[in-house]
Parts: sequence; C-alpha cells; structure tokens
Amino acid sequence: MATQHTRDVELPYPYPVVLDAVARSAPTAGITVNTVDPARGMVFGVRSMSVFSWGENVTMQLGQTAPTAPTQLRITSALAFGLVDWGRNRKNVDAVLAALTAFLDQHAAASRLG
Repeated sequence: MATQHTRDVELPYPYPVVLDAVARSAPTAGITVNTVDPARGMVFGVRSMSVFSWGENVTMQLGQTAPTAPTQLRITSALAFGLVDWGRNRKNVDAVLAALTAFLDQHAAASRLG
C-alpha cells in the first residue's frame, strides 16, 4: 500500500471560484484547512489522527494556463506518519473531490437562478 495518493482534475470554472470552493468545501470532507495561499494556488489541510491513522496532510494545488482556460486541480493526501495508509489517502482525495463537486454544482445552480 502507498503512503500517499494524488489525483489531477480539470474544472470548467474560473480559478478564483475553484480556490474559494476548495477552501470552503474541504471541511465537509473532514479536512481542516490550515492555510490558503491564493498567490501560489495552494490550500493546505489536515485530517486528524484516528483509530486507523496518525493523520494525513492534504494539499490542493490549483493552476490555470490562461484566464479563460479551465482550472487544474491536484489533490494529494499523504500520511503524516506511517508506512501503510490502508486506502485512507484515496478516501481523503475522493471525499475532497466529492465535496468540491457538490459545492461547485450548487454554485452553478445559484448562478443560473440569479
């Protein structure tokens, strides 16, 4: 088993919208956001220690090739300590992506309504 898991996604939303959505939706996925750095496109968070893990560090890196281009997002979850993650990092990445998608879907629906 790995000690980290990474997933890259492309989102059809502007960079500022995705940055805000990542920071606001991560707690829904059980991630405590420690730092949001808009200049570097980084959101740093942690998942607390549990029965299954000593905790995980979750990094969300945003990028955009042009102002009108989709926003790229790389989500990485890595063990804070340990050798085997037992699938925990994949679950963290999946949870962050699910929370983000739900948040962005609500944003899109609200934009259409008004």
